[in-house]
Amino acid sequence: RKHDPYKEYGITRAEYRRMLDEQNRRCKLCKRKETCVHYGEIRRLSIDHCHKTKVIRGLLCNNCNRSLAGVEYFRSLKLLKQALAYLRSFEGKES
Repeated sequence: RKHDPYKEYGITRAEYRRMLDEQNRRCKLCKRKETCVHYGEIRRLSIDHCHKTKVIRGLLCNNCNRSLAGVEYFRSLKLLKQALAYLRSFEGKES
């Protein structure tokens, strides 16, 4: 049985298309068009949602969606901010 992302997130295809149009067919986070190719076709934008509340936040490109999936492993916004500060402390020091 084929996975139906619209049904999984409780939206219709028309609602997905409306969101696409509102976002100018671009990722809500990075504002770029999707470039990831899957089985020879450009992927559709992913339906980003909160895993706790199931609230849909927007449509994201594959790159941003996968990046945010990793971010959700942080237990709090405070810890995420600490991680960002940690990474920023190394800016310009890469060899």
